[in-house]
Amino acid sequence: TRVFCMLLVLCVLLSSCTGAAPFQNEELLRPPRLTEEQREIENALIASVNSENLTFKYPKSGEHRSAFIFQDIDGDSQDEALVFYMTNASDSTFLSVLDRMPDGKWYSPYAIGGPEGNVEFVEFAPMTDPSRYDILVGWSDVSGQQKRLAIYSYLNGRLENRLKDGPQSYETYLAADLDGDQLSELALISIDRDDRSHWLHLFAYNGFTVDVYANDVALSDYMMGCAGIISGRISQTDPRIGIFIDEILEDTLVTEVFVCERPSGEDNRRSAGKFLRNIIWEDMSDLSEDSPADGAGSLEDDSGEINAFTLYELTRRSGNTDICRDLNGDGIIEIPTGRLMPGYEDYDAADQIYLTQYKHLQNNALGNVYSAAIN
Repeated sequence: TRVFCMLLVLCVLLSSCTGAAPFQNEELLRPPRLTEEQREIENALIASVNSENLTFKYPKSGEHRSAFIFQDIDGDSQDEALVFYMTNASDSTFLSVLDRMPDGKWYSPYAIGGPEGNVEFVEFAPMTDPSRYDILVGWSDVSGQQKRLAIYSYLNGRLENRLKDGPQSYETYLAADLDGDQLSELALISIDRDDRSHWLHLFAYNGFTVDVYANDVALSDYMMGCAGIISGRISQTDPRIGIFIDEILEDTLVTEVFVCERPSGEDNRRSAGKFLRNIIWEDMSDLSEDSPADGAGSLEDDSGEINAFTLYELTRRSGNTDICRDLNGDGIIEIPTGRLMPGYEDYDAADQIYLTQYKHLQNNALGNVYSAAIN
């Protein structure tokens, strides 16, 4: 009898998979139940758009991936709410800001349409005023191939676009204070779709809008993608803030480091004429501790060919190696280099062990800071 009952239960369970009322996969895709505060925000949003057919959009990456994002964006010490949504009346995705009335009730003072339908990320940075955050939004099309970054300020109950020429195409971005003025600059890496070349662009607030801050520079001709981008001090003796870019070159990684400088004699840092300098190539091309002793280390040899032992080439390592980071929190960025440990040349790739050395740019060389054996 017990066996019969078990078989009967098994038959019922199996039949429920193909019966008249099958389980709906969409149930798995339903968002979590809203909190009371989120429900109040949703109701305020519904009232503002006069539609109950809302579809919330979720950022794909970054720290803020909820449909409801809370942040103080006007400097009043009270969080506002940001919501991305679509309605059945439009193909556009909208960004709505919701604020509180004096009685504490939520309302939606403003919404703005995005340049694309999907949301890649949301980040907050003081781009135009050190006392409040601006909103950085990465937008993308359905394919994810066309990505554009926009900057918005919440001013006087409105969302305002702050980039002078509108949303900018990008593949990778970095928002960071590169000059110590308490305002973030924006570094973008973009791809020229015609020749697949990669370019670094730098934008900053000029007192009116966020505009081009320095010349555009081409990255490595062989770059296939960006593994990481980070900013930090160059070394203990160099106070400049660098942009460290880990480039993907087929199955290897190489690092380029840029600083933003002004021509000599120029005092106004927000005026035109800044330029990005690649200090790996230009400033740091002397001998490294790992260079051979025959004089290699100069940028070019007598034939004009790039020398294989410039510091740029010494950052070349396996694609499985780590990317640049501040390992000990001192604000100085370490550059990892790696080489196969002796005796592991004939091992399968999964079993090979690399010696990874984390280095600083110092005294025109790559100085070792940490070492680790990594599989």
